[in-house]
Amino acid sequence: MLRVRKFSTIDELELFLQGAVLGSKQVPALYYGIVGKTLIFSQPTAATVTFTTVSNSIDPSALSFAEVKAQLEAGIADLTVRQIKGTLALVETTPTVGKGVNITGGTGRNELGLSESAAHVGKVYSSDGATVPYFVQAYATDNSHVLVTQE
Repeated sequence: MLRVRKFSTIDELELFLQGAVLGSKQVPALYYGIVGKTLIFSQPTAATVTFTTVSNSIDPSALSFAEVKAQLEAGIADLTVRQIKGTLALVETTPTVGKGVNITGGTGRNELGLSESAAHVGKVYSSDGATVPYFVQAYATDNSHVLVTQE
């Protein structure tokens, strides 16, 4: 089945093709209440990250983006954490076709802008035209980038 998607930036389109999971909230100065909460991954590595306080924190229940990034990247092999348009982006460091970042649970999803009611499944798209999923075409308009994929 062909799917058409629209992205506001080329970075969003690239992260989508690489199987990233994107948060829906703006990254705050501090993530309050995240200490002690978890994220459960099945890919790129099956593991659970429990967020812990840092020694010189202003608020022991809060973490900065840099601290969240450091704890996620230390806890999940082959995971890169970054920001895209001010929101959290989780992507495989070395994307593998058909794989992606999969978050299956955890108590810290809401704080990071991830839905608590559904798993977050990213998938890496092939460019060979034979291995599904693959991208068929991408083009830009005046205000967006359009991607056509075969699912």
